[in-house]
Amino acid sequence: MKHHSAPAPGGAPRVPVYESIPSLPRWMAILFVLLGAPSVALAQVTVSVTASDATAAETPDSGQFTVSRTGDTSQPVKIDYSVGGSATPGADYDALAGSLTLGVGQSSMGLPVNVSGDDGVLEGDETVVITLTDNNAGDDVVISGTATVTISDSSHSVSVSSTRDATENAGSGEFTVSLGGQNQSGSAVVVQYSVGGSATSSVDYGALSGSVSIPPGQSSAPVEVRPIDDELVEGDETVVITLSSTNSPQAPVGSPAPGATLTIADDDEEDDNGSGTGAAEVQVSVAATDASAAETGSDGGQFTVSRVGGD
Repeated sequence: MKHHSAPAPGGAPRVPVYESIPSLPRWMAILFVLLGAPSVALAQVTVSVTASDATAAETPDSGQFTVSRTGDTSQPVKIDYSVGGSATPGADYDALAGSLTLGVGQSSMGLPVNVSGDDGVLEGDETVVITLTDNNAGDDVVISGTATVTISDSSHSVSVSSTRDATENAGSGEFTVSLGGQNQSGSAVVVQYSVGGSATSSVDYGALSGSVSIPPGQSSAPVEVRPIDDELVEGDETVVITLSSTNSPQAPVGSPAPGATLTIADDDEEDDNGSGTGAAEVQVSVAATDASAAETGSDGGQFTVSRVGGD
């Protein structure tokens, strides 16, 4: 840096004066040389966070936060953050460290939200929220902000199967409506269905409601078919249910709509005359089990009527 000696009045010793500060008064330049220049504070640094990829999914598809700073980048800055939201770290996504450091010259850093994949449960969309915290970096560093990444739940297609046939006067049949994963959504999944088949509702079996609920914590629900013993010879008959809709966007009914069939076995037989009344054959007979009676005394006789077969 160039300088020259300025003459002092009265022959005083010469003092070097720096030409690099021409805008300063002469006396201040002399003071800078004698006492040393005061330290200059760093420009203020502001640190913030955004969800640079705010949508993730169990397909899997990752999301991302970005932590950025504006202002001086000549010094490293350590940034702490808390993690919240409805998603579970280590189960729904890889756990985040809770801190990061922006190095010298570095103005931003990405924080990926790596989704673990389909966890096999119905839980609805979940969130990951990070909040920057003040780590006492100093008055020249301002750290604040919060951001959210949403993890979309995978779809669970609802299905139905026949798990047990029915028999008149012997036992009920059953359909099972399945979610394909445990219901952890916090509310029941209600499935609507239609009923068909060759059996007649309220005649051959108790009427079905047309809907079934899969409660929280369960992965399926039964639909019971209770046969009615009508004593008619009509052969085996069927009950068919076809799923139509649900109340959950994450648990739709597939296309084409799934259905299932169960059979109600008839337990009635025709009689010898082929009348088809439906009652099993019954034989009725009569016999004189005490064929002798007398007019004297109290000696009576007796007939006995008996049947064989039937219910």
